[in-house]
Amino acid sequence: MRCPALVLALSILAPSLPLAGQTSPPASVDALLDKATAAVQKQDYDAALKLHNQAVELDPENLKARMRRIGFLGMIQGAGGNEEANRWIEETLREDLRTASRLAPDSREGGIARDALAQLEGRKLFPEPSASCSEAAAAAMGQAEQLLMADKPRESLPHYRKAVELCPGHPVYWVHYADVHYVLGELQEAARLFEKGIALAPWYGPGHRFLADTLAKSDPERGYHEAVLAVLSDPTYEAGWATLKDFTLGLNGTWLRAYGEKPRVAEGAKDGLNIILPAPGEKKDPDDVAWMMYALGKAAAMLPQTPDGSGKPQAAPARTPLEREKQAVLTVLQDRRERGEKTSFWDMMGRAERAGFLEEAIYVHLLDEDLLPGYLELREKGRDRLVRYVETVLAPLPPKP
Repeated sequence: MRCPALVLALSILAPSLPLAGQTSPPASVDALLDKATAAVQKQDYDAALKLHNQAVELDPENLKARMRRIGFLGMIQGAGGNEEANRWIEETLREDLRTASRLAPDSREGGIARDALAQLEGRKLFPEPSASCSEAAAAAMGQAEQLLMADKPRESLPHYRKAVELCPGHPVYWVHYADVHYVLGELQEAARLFEKGIALAPWYGPGHRFLADTLAKSDPERGYHEAVLAVLSDPTYEAGWATLKDFTLGLNGTWLRAYGEKPRVAEGAKDGLNIILPAPGEKKDPDDVAWMMYALGKAAAMLPQTPDGSGKPQAAPARTPLEREKQAVLTVLQDRRERGEKTSFWDMMGRAERAGFLEEAIYVHLLDEDLLPGYLELREKGRDRLVRYVETVLAPLPPKP
């Protein structure tokens, strides 16, 4: 939660400096993080930042330290005392998000980090649902969030209640209100309130995900289905995928989803095309060659054709975004079959093709701005097929006796 009234000292730009009276940082990351939490509760945000920084410096590969600093930096984002301080906050937040994703790419934390990075970089395809609310409702919600961030969930409840009473049509308000009951262990009330939010926005991924978590012990199979709806609400919602993985494995199912970051193929200067590859990982990935072939296949589908053999470019045939993607995917799958090579992402796409769900798989795993209109239409008209794809190909549960 951002605190726009907060102004941090310029000392955040020297994160290695110890706190007053310290000759060296404590030896434990957990001890530093506990002190950081206490500093936040006292609203001593400069001390909290220094402690978070020291925890990360003590163990840069510690996922917990990175995630806790991510949460704090998100809270103070934009609240630096000057432009340099705010730039440091944003750059450090990006670094932490990328590191968390690298440290645990298939975990819930890694998914949350990728979601936050997409939001930070303006790559979020599905905006949060909204409603027109009064200033009084927004103020009540802001006060509730501040109290929750200060680890005072019980005290925040009246303010959440006031916010939903003043603006009952805002689905996110209901979901946030429900989430406090979840934090307090009041799971039945949390589920009831999550359902209110979902009723107002049936394709709100976080609502389905949080409801799934609430049902984890009381009705795990229903929680699994809510997690399926979370990822179909937004196939780029990595935290939703992590939740679905947890439910699938917890119910002795099979997890066959593989994360892949596709290259971008965009129009360049002088009728050319630019292929923009993701940043390479630390280790050579067999999928790298397949992704380049995919990019070239998609580029070929976008370039003008020469059907008359003259060598002169003719007008490119009208191809929908889905048709271009399908041509690129089939090019890679054919090559994989001929070479007999196994790669995680493309094995997943091959299973989808053999099961008759290739179009659904393209929309779910390769979704971008061009494919979004088609996916939104498919989500409304082909909901049952999308659910079947996820539940029978990507995350099947064992058959019931």
